[in-house]
Amino acid sequence: MSASDGTGLKGGASPAAERSADGIAEARFRASNRRYAQIATVVIAGILLLMSIYVFIVTYSLVTGTAMPLGWIVNWVPALFYGWAVWRLRSLFIALSQDSSVASTTVAIVVARVGWALMFGAVATLIPLANFFSNQPTRGGGLVAYLVPAATLFLVGLALTWLAPMLNRAVALELKAQALKAELEEFF
Repeated sequence: MSASDGTGLKGGASPAAERSADGIAEARFRASNRRYAQIATVVIAGILLLMSIYVFIVTYSLVTGTAMPLGWIVNWVPALFYGWAVWRLRSLFIALSQDSSVASTTVAIVVARVGWALMFGAVATLIPLANFFSNQPTRGGGLVAYLVPAATLFLVGLALTWLAPMLNRAVALELKAQALKAELEEFF
């Protein structure tokens, strides 16, 4: 039994006060997700702007016959995967800003997809690595410039894909704990 003032609640808080506190927390949660969605939208817009400038440069060089190595195009392939990851996160933030009771499976699916996008982007980042070493003399730090960020993003992506099923399991355990708590409250 907990210390209570006869209301059956810890600390004597009334159910109306708890609902009000929950409502405030809910409003803050939704507002923060709206901000995150706006930040993700700005990032996506920035990526699209840079890619459109790059497409213009590639098109211009093809029209004018200026030499443009294929490696320039290959270097942008990872941006497609990273853009997809940011887009998935944006959609999750929008969903959470509208309804905080978004199913945990939805959150887990988005986390897993972001993880896969990061891993694919990391692998795509390594594609120019072979071209880098085959066409240019070895320069100090070239391998580190490509390999360390790619390996880091790959491992973060792998961790996210492993985390997704754990999120589902955690929510299932939380629901079970709430059901047990409700049963216990019936006895007291």
